[in-house]
Amino acid sequence: MSPNKSAIVVRNLPRLTTTEDVKSFFDMRLRNADAFVYPLVKDTQKSAGNFLCTTVTINPARRRDALSFNGSDFVPAIGGGKSKIEIDDSFIGSITLAEHNNAQFDLYFVHGVGGDAFSSWVCDASGHMWPRDSLPEQCLNLGVRGRFSTLGYDAKVLDGGQLKTIHHAAESILKYIAADRPPGCTRPIFIVGHSLGGIVVEQALVLAFEKPAVKPEYAFIQHMVKGVAFFGTPFQGSRNADFISPVASIISGITRMNTNFITDLKTSSRELPELNMLFNHIKTEENFEVLLFVEKKADGPSKVTTRTSGTIPFRTEIAPVEIDANHRDMVKFKNANEARHSITVIVNMIKRKLGLEIIPTPDLTGSKEIISVLRLPDQVIGTIEKDKNAGFSQLARFDTIFVIDDTGSMQMAASSSEAANSNPRSRWDVLTKSLQYIANIASEHDKDGVDIHFLISSHLDQTNISNGQEVLNLLAGVDLEQGVGGTYLEPVLATILGPYVANYQEYFDLTRKRMKATKPKPLNIIVLTDGKDDDPETTEEQLVDIAKQLDEMHAPKSQVGVQFMQVGDDPEAAEYLKRLDNDLKTKYGVRDIVDTKTFQDLDQTQDFAQHLRCILLGAVNKNLD
Repeated sequence: MSPNKSAIVVRNLPRLTTTEDVKSFFDMRLRNADAFVYPLVKDTQKSAGNFLCTTVTINPARRRDALSFNGSDFVPAIGGGKSKIEIDDSFIGSITLAEHNNAQFDLYFVHGVGGDAFSSWVCDASGHMWPRDSLPEQCLNLGVRGRFSTLGYDAKVLDGGQLKTIHHAAESILKYIAADRPPGCTRPIFIVGHSLGGIVVEQALVLAFEKPAVKPEYAFIQHMVKGVAFFGTPFQGSRNADFISPVASIISGITRMNTNFITDLKTSSRELPELNMLFNHIKTEENFEVLLFVEKKADGPSKVTTRTSGTIPFRTEIAPVEIDANHRDMVKFKNANEARHSITVIVNMIKRKLGLEIIPTPDLTGSKEIISVLRLPDQVIGTIEKDKNAGFSQLARFDTIFVIDDTGSMQMAASSSEAANSNPRSRWDVLTKSLQYIANIASEHDKDGVDIHFLISSHLDQTNISNGQEVLNLLAGVDLEQGVGGTYLEPVLATILGPYVANYQEYFDLTRKRMKATKPKPLNIIVLTDGKDDDPETTEEQLVDIAKQLDEMHAPKSQVGVQFMQVGDDPEAAEYLKRLDNDLKTKYGVRDIVDTKTFQDLDQTQDFAQHLRCILLGAVNKNLD
């Protein structure tokens, strides 16, 4: 967890509650609460009623005060009933982090000793929680829908609390899964376990898959588990002499730790192999899939799990995935890019078990396939992470929309010099690779994601795109052979700018009457085109008319910006775009809402990060023009 934020879980919220209701609850009662409320989901721990729950991050200095409001009355702004709000920070039980409509599976996360069901999966530096912040979006991008939940059990000794053994923890998570799923639910179950949490998962499934006649209370899970992913699970236990001291070191910062978990492993030289054997038998009998992840870096003098101890029950059957981190940090990915490879491996397992076509695991070393995930260059990642108040962070103020020229001319060579090569890249190749970088950065700062509109393939128009992989998937559906005809920008721009300016006019009229109104978020349009507009006068008239309307309403200068970027080096197109940039303001006496840039191949730009800033913000920040 980020040192600047603490997490709490809020339950028993009436069904008409919104995230704004929850934020207002804390902000009205706590000065400097700095509450951030994540999406509300159904509270499955409530057997009666239709209640919601959510996780909230809050200023650590106000955490204790926030917890003191447990049991307070809560009423949504829209009405719909009053409840006694439940607030705690233990994260015991099942907590749904995200849920897609028509979910095809349930995915549960089981933490290890020394953590909890929330902080175990959160990067300390960035606050990124990949099961909530990356996984659901990437599942949609890869074509599956699910429910994503954590399972929290008591792995610590709390002031007089009862010691819990691995067996008891396993029984707990089975109970929480049973409570989480409605009676008769047939959605397949997948589980991710980290560290000793993987041993807890093993034990739970051994208990669950005993014959129903022996354990009828576990019949709900019979034949439902389809896959398990183990991250750094020490299957070999204390037979590895290096094991106990690293674990003790990792959990040394947790006061009054439950030593029974460690004792079970220290004294279980006969029990762990037996557990592994039983689990392997169940795996074969139930035909579920297993994934193994091991750390590459050591915690102090040695690793907690090695390629041997982290794979011992399946050594000849399953090749492990190595993660370039230590045991604790291997499940604390700092951002979506860092989590992407591990998530893709997990999602592909899910798709295999659901009988769906899978996308090959991305090769990050240079694959040029359209479906491959291209990681942002390190210099750009570093710039984004250091850039808190300027540069890319300004994107949070805007809704970003891309307009893409998908006419047939995009199949031409990217430049005259490129045309001389034996295998020249097309303008579309350059656009595809570069747009992924740009969309990744834009969506990183705009929580609503970005929108994409096409000149020809309007049936592919999409809103709220959250990352570059989704952009690649979308562009893969474009057929440039169908892009016949000229380049006409005005019709697409009209569908975006017309409704937006009308919305701003409504806001302007209401404020003049001193009535309450929500100000539209500033609009940042980025047009990627390779040629001169075939109806330049109409496009010019439209831009001038929009600028005049904004002037008449005294809108901020950055309320609307249109960035035209040239793909390729056609001199006539360059001249046309230059005129749009330089002449409209002086010729018509209106505000400058247009900027233009030559769309270079971004990998070869001398100052990559600065070039990206100009592309993304040039039309709304004239200091970058």
